[in-house]
Amino acid sequence: MSLPRALALDRHGVRADPVPGVDRLPGVKRLSVLREQLPFAWTVHRSVDGGKETVLTLSPEGSLLLDRSRSTALASASHASVRRQVPVEETNEVLIAVDVSTVEVMVNGRWLSARIYPTH
Repeated sequence: MSLPRALALDRHGVRADPVPGVDRLPGVKRLSVLREQLPFAWTVHRSVDGGKETVLTLSPEGSLLLDRSRSTALASASHASVRRQVPVEETNEVLIAVDVSTVEVMVNGRWLSARIYPTH
């Protein structure tokens, strides 16, 4: 975790929201995604030549998947996907933060954090 968060309780349990102003930081993007737009995919990172990329997908069932299978050419880096179950609403608040090798994603107050090792 690298982004500051404010904790609260909601009907799903503990919710961690980004503190105000976080979405003004470089590499941070905030989206609103309607349930009818799911599944929705974002390219978190793509190499200059397009040969390497990291893709994030949110399914209608609430599966948040960070696909790192094509993230890097480094053999020593993990290529395993990272999955997290998140609550899905009619309108879903999504925050994506990428800082070189750190990826943090928030969907409706639930977080997925992982490392990627992008190669250019």
